[in-house]
Amino acid sequence: MMYILNKSQAAPANWAAYLGVGIFGGVGMMASAWYVGKSAADRFVKKANRVLKAKRKLDLTQKAKSTMSILRTAKI
Repeated sequence: MMYILNKSQAAPANWAAYLGVGIFGGVGMMASAWYVGKSAADRFVKKANRVLKAKRKLDLTQKAKSTMSILRTAKI
């Protein structure tokens, strides 16, 4: 970011190129964060389903306890 800022001050006529680079970089970071979040959510759901299927005959309070332990494990 500092590199782009210094370059934009040195050559202000190229502002459109710097803007494009900034937008492209922002979209790249957004896509990366989305992918990481999606994979973490998928892993959480798979683990929750596995635990709840293993304990299918639990009553509601035990299901709530199981869910809380999954959340603690996932550190959410």
